[in-house]
Amino acid sequence: MGSRGGRRGVCLCAIALIAVVCAPARAWADCSQGTRPTTLLERTFQVETLRALKAAMPVAPDGWRVVEETEIRPPRLACIGQEREPLPFEYRIRFAKPDSATSEITVRVNARREVMPASPEAMEFAPAALAFRAREGVAGAVQVLFGDWSLGSGDGPAPGEALAHFTTDVPYTRAQSLAVRIDGDRPRVDQLLARLNVTALASLVR
Repeated sequence: MGSRGGRRGVCLCAIALIAVVCAPARAWADCSQGTRPTTLLERTFQVETLRALKAAMPVAPDGWRVVEETEIRPPRLACIGQEREPLPFEYRIRFAKPDSATSEITVRVNARREVMPASPEAMEFAPAALAFRAREGVAGAVQVLFGDWSLGSGDGPAPGEALAHFTTDVPYTRAQSLAVRIDGDRPRVDQLLARLNVTALASLVR
């Protein structure tokens, strides 16, 4: 009995160790050339930008609370060769009501391509470059794009897709595009959109 319990403990420890060892490999599976430690410049850029994004987010509406939010901390690893294009990362915040209804805001920094919502409806939303919402009858979703973007047509990006245009002669640790997406029921999406500090978001893109 003791021997069986001991073997079970060893097996559980081995499984836990394998999970810990394999987790970084899965997280960085898209780094075809491997990974390297991040530089001070990369860590500073990501932390400062995440702080600015957090400050630009709306406060939780009455009766709602924040149930998930991206942690502000410097990344430990980067893909080898990452410095050849703008450094991408993501910020996310999710709000929930006691009845489990949720709304979520996701901001992708240095996003290259964005798929538009189903049946998109263009919005006038200065100072954003482009803004769209899903039409009535579709789950509430709004996308707001900051930077230099073009819409898909016959040339360039595919239909139903937006493409960001990056400048190559600026530091890769600079935000050249932001893609903001707000999901939830339409009244709540509109409320979050109205409370979003779009001026602060636009000022991050250079």
